[in-house]
Amino acid sequence: MRHLLNLSRMIDALNERIGLTISWALLVAVLICAGNALVRYTLNTSSNAWLEIQWYLFGAIFLLAASYTLKRNEHVRIDVVTGRFSKRTQVWIDIIGFVCFMLPVTVLIFVFAWPYAMESIRNQEFSHLRPPRRCRQEGSAPVPESCLQQRSPRFPPVALPAAFRMRWPRPDPAGSRCA
Repeated sequence: MRHLLNLSRMIDALNERIGLTISWALLVAVLICAGNALVRYTLNTSSNAWLEIQWYLFGAIFLLAASYTLKRNEHVRIDVVTGRFSKRTQVWIDIIGFVCFMLPVTVLIFVFAWPYAMESIRNQEFSHLRPPRRCRQEGSAPVPESCLQQRSPRFPPVALPAAFRMRWPRPDPAGSRCA
């Protein structure tokens, strides 16, 4: 039993360190969000890179801070209802909620998301940081109009952050045509 308690303390300490570390990612995500909005409305340009960084940070915050939040007993619940029960009943509600709802939903999400993730990895999918120059790729849908907006000539590319200036390999011209 002593070994299990030591293991539990180690897991709690790890969760505490991860939670405190990942809390800084929230500040970074807010700064990126504000910076992206500022650049979008002042320079009339944007980048999928900044949006994707925000999404990845949000995912990391959500996943890595979940155990920290549970450890500190600060997860969302309906206190109006559970506040009327005894502490023992509240603990049983938490246990039943975790075992009957949280764990099965986590398993279902994993089971249903795994094939899509593996397919993306097999196809070597990635996100373009800037829209393609061609209007249309052979056999694909047209690029949305918002992707075709050009930068304003008043703001040279040198003045933009690095994520807005990244270059990706151009698509094969033989397989591309403008609609």
